[in-house]
Amino acid sequence: MDNFDIDQGYLEHKEYLPVLELHLGDTGSTTDDKWAEHDIGMLECTGDNLFDNTVTFTQKSGALTFPTFDAQNAGDIWLQFRTTTTDGVLIHCTGDTDFVEIRLFQADTIQFRYDVGNGVSVLSFKSPSPLNDDTWHTIHVEKNRKQAWLKLDDYTGTVLNEDADLIRQLDLTEALYVGSLVGYQDGFVGCIRGLRVNGRLMDMLGKVTRQEQFGVRAGCVGKCASNPCFHQGTCREGYDSYKCDCSYTPWRGWNCGREVGVNLKKSNMIKYTFDKSTQSGLSASDFQRATVGFTTRTPQGILIQMTNADNSEYIQVEVNNNGGVRVALNVDGENREEVNSDEEVKINLANRQTHVVVIERYNSGTEITVQVRHGARGGGGKTRI
Repeated sequence: MDNFDIDQGYLEHKEYLPVLELHLGDTGSTTDDKWAEHDIGMLECTGDNLFDNTVTFTQKSGALTFPTFDAQNAGDIWLQFRTTTTDGVLIHCTGDTDFVEIRLFQADTIQFRYDVGNGVSVLSFKSPSPLNDDTWHTIHVEKNRKQAWLKLDDYTGTVLNEDADLIRQLDLTEALYVGSLVGYQDGFVGCIRGLRVNGRLMDMLGKVTRQEQFGVRAGCVGKCASNPCFHQGTCREGYDSYKCDCSYTPWRGWNCGREVGVNLKKSNMIKYTFDKSTQSGLSASDFQRATVGFTTRTPQGILIQMTNADNSEYIQVEVNNNGGVRVALNVDGENREEVNSDEEVKINLANRQTHVVVIERYNSGTEITVQVRHGARGGGGKTRI
């Protein structure tokens, strides 16, 4: 016989029930001993009420408000956040003189600030890695009459003990602001989910869904969700803005829409002549690093060549007859040649796709690496020659 765990209780929130209202009628006397029953059958729980309760603050002046934080004797706040910004207020609640505040500070620090009438106290935790890395982080703070406690992610909690002779209650009377200071200033830009105050889940998603809140959207949706960057540019999320990284593409501009590459035929070339006396490091012998991106359907052809004035030294990168990358060089009297790394030899690069070749020379020229990246964002193999 199978064993089942049993949980039971009353579902009091009607918005989560498949039946919102019942009307029952009876023609008998009001004193009759009768009762009615309605069976809605088996209920299936779906979703995650904690982590589905997610909103995005797209403006620094955007905020949600809830009833005041009741923490006269003790109280706690739990939430998760995700952002790319460096600073912003996550939680703020005030009284006549008392207040509590949870803030992201300088990208790697969480501050729990409060005042119970005897001056501002600050409990801080500095993360060993940035917190604006666009991943979810967890904050849990607690304030009671003896101490304040702050915990970030899985790190050990930080404690600030109160002076036993100056213990006072935290007297808060105004609304709890989520996403900014009271007055909609110094706001947080990014996502917050699962906010719980004294163990009770705050219905942030419901507030946004039922009312149009300025600067707050349902879910965790950034500006990059609409794919604003063209031509394989990489979108860098800002939640109130975005930036397109056009590196390793022949395009530039705000949305990678301005072409800076060229189309070349076999008889075409672009030549740059550098004066070594004023442009140090631009000769073949001084060469350290070069990057060239290309797209072609025809194997064989020189991508880039760098030579000394008398052609005694050179570095040359080309697509060979098999659609591979060949690097040949003669520097400091030494000839070297490399055709793709082992993991790349089976790939024909003359496939109308974007590829990027990176050549680096270091350790006084004794070591040279060649890497072929596939696509404007893709990876590839690296080999030493």
